[in-house]
Amino acid sequence: KANPLDKRLVDVTIAAQGLAVLERLDAINHELDSVVSNQLSEQECEQLSSLLDKMRGNNTKRRLVS
Repeated sequence: KANPLDKRLVDVTIAAQGLAVLERLDAINHELDSVVSNQLSEQECEQLSSLLDKMRGNNTKRRLVS
């Protein structure tokens, strides 16, 4: 719904069904983190995280250019 103080803004709320989806995604994310951290060293986890951040950054730049 429109923000009553600033008409340029829209206030968004997450419905109960959306919260349930977020809880499931959080559980999946936690499980994935556990699997990865059990198979990689701390240094490898940091490197993977850095590489994934770099990929996300490059992907965003490509979308902006296209």
